Amino acid sequence: FFFEKVKHQLNETENVLQFGLFSLTLMYFRAMTLLQQSKFAHEDDLSKLHTSKIIGNTNSISRQVRQKEARERAMTRAMERVRIGEKLIADRKQSRNKVEREKLRKQVYRIKVESKNCVTIQRVYRGHMGRRAAQKWALIRAEELAYQSLRFAAAAAIQRTYRGYIGRQVAEDRREELVEFMRKIRAQEAKEEEDEYWKRHPFQRFVRNLKSLTKRNSSQPIDFDDLIYEGSEDPFKEFPENLN
Repeated sequence: FFFEKVKHQLNETENVLQFGLFSLTLMYFRAMTLLQQSKFAHEDDLSKLHTSKIIGNTNSISRQVRQKEARERAMTRAMERVRIGEKLIADRKQSRNKVEREKLRKQVYRIKVESKNCVTIQRVYRGHMGRRAAQKWALIRAEELAYQSLRFAAAAAIQRTYRGYIGRQVAEDRREELVEFMRKIRAQEAKEEEDEYWKRHPFQRFVRNLKSLTKRNSSQPIDFDDLIYEGSEDPFKEFPENLN
């Protein structure tokens, strides 16, 4: 803002100087015109005066030209200083902007690197914690599966032992029942065979019964009805000749 203000003032000064030089030049040519008009009227009387005036005007013009050149040189030096100052300011601003850009670039790069590193650290930490949790859960799950397998194995062993015991008991009972059943069948078959034999051999049955009766107490009377089986016929009817 300061340099813009100085530049504006210098521009105004230059415009004023140019207008002043233009005014001086206009006055000079006007004076020369008036001088030429009055030259012939007062040539004799005012020759010396006219010469001195011309010399004075010439000196004044030379002085003005020198002043103009000095002003131009001063203006050139001032403008050169202004250009140098503006260049220095632009260079300083460019350097400052470059430093700020580099600083901002480093800051952005640092933010990106920190964000990336934070993401990496979080990923590694979460992966580590996840693996630890997975290992812990896997251990607990393995313990549960092992305990469950052990329970199943124990239950299967207990059931196998109990079922084996019950099966042996049932088999023993079934064997006893089968043995008893076979014994009854054999006894029944033997009784049926014996009955069939005594039915077919009544005399031997009579002799057997007679022997069994003689072994009883002699005081007990003999019942001859016992000599005959129930449902059988009288053996004396079949063998009357054996009793004669």
